Order: sequence, then structure tokens, then C-alpha cells
Amino acid sequence: MIDVGKQMGPFTHCPELDDLAYRMFREFSRFEYALKARRYLLNPNGDAKAAWDRFAKDIHPAFEERLSNDADLGQAVDYLMNHPPKKQVARQNELGWSDVRPEADTPTGVLLLCVRRVRNNLFHGGKFSRGWIDPHRSSRLITASLTVLNGCLELSDPIREAYEH
Repeated sequence: MIDVGKQMGPFTHCPELDDLAYRMFREFSRFEYALKARRYLLNPNGDAKAAWDRFAKDIHPAFEERLSNDADLGQAVDYLMNHPPKKQVARQNELGWSDVRPEADTPTGVLLLCVRRVRNNLFHGGKFSRGWIDPHRSSRLITASLTVLNGCLELSDPIREAYEH
């Protein structure tokens, strides 16, 4: 587990978690690039947005099978499904969090929505201001998300090939 470091009021300075967040940005970006490079696109003409849901549907049977053989992946999935990332929202010009559970056509789709929400919370500033908010939970969410991405990567040779190049 991450050493949470120095408390600064409700915030925590945590260099190890900073490094983990950087790893999440890097791995997520590479993965999303690989999806787009292998034509998992929402639209073949226009904005290059990854078709995460289509990818989730394509790998769902293999992902379910892998879950039964990979304890680390199973623990990551259990954490994300039982403690899903919250969604940052604004209410009357004040920032807050919503417990809206992600919805998708498959359990793998829901899981990848959780991973994307973790990424969004990091990238859009939901997890820190002057330091980390709830560093233990943040660490677990990021670690579980990385485990899920790595598990998905193992299920698609074309995606893995694009990811590695």
C-alpha cells in the first residue's frame, strides 16, 4: 500500500501516489491510442474517439474466462465493481461527488467505464487540489484500473501490438 506521506489539512502529499497517477496517465493514453489505431473508433470520419464499448463487447467472453483464472484481476474487478469511482458533479456552482453507477451493455463495459472514470477524475482534477484527497482509496482505484487495463491488453493481439509500438 502507498505511504500517504505528509498531511496538509484535509489533503495529503504523497510522492508514491503521484508516480502511480503518472503511470495511469501513461498506460491509459497508450491503451486508448491502441484502440484508435486498431480502428476501434466511434466514427470513421471526424473526431478520433475510441470505441471503448465496442471493444468491451468484443472481449467480454474472453475477459469473463480470464477472470476465473487470474486472482489479481479478480480482486481488481471486485474492488472497482463494489467500490466504483464516483463522478464529479457541480451542484449550485459547488463541486461534489455523485454515486451514479456506470451502466453498459456488458459487465466488461461497466468495468471499463469505471477505469475511464478513474482516469477522468485524475485528469480533470477531481482527486487533488493542494494534495491528494483520500489517498488510500485513490491508490486502490488507480491500481485496480491498471490491473484491468493490463488484463484487457492480454486478450487482444492487435491492441497489444499497437500498444507496444
